[in-house]
Amino acid sequence: MAFSDRDYVRSILERSGFADIEISRETPNIIGSSPEEETEYACTMGPPARLIDEKKPDEAVRATIKREMIQAFAAYAQANEKLLPSTVFLVTPRRPG
Repeated sequence: MAFSDRDYVRSILERSGFADIEISRETPNIIGSSPEEETEYACTMGPPARLIDEKKPDEAVRATIKREMIQAFAAYAQANEKLLPSTVFLVTPRRPG
């Protein structure tokens, strides 16, 4: 998540000798897996997984979290495709000279 901070990314690249750094935010939809598979991914990596690990909920609460995540991911299913919103930053630095 640190790379969502444009100033942070720019400072790393500038210290590495890059210039004319362009950073643009794009929000494409990505093709996802089934709601169940996306839930498993979310529960094993990234911010949701870290929060679950930190809070250490009991099995009943974990089951509720998974059930609600499956429902949330299912809302993005459109005509047999699972289009999930995403955010990406396109970074284009140039090395001078």
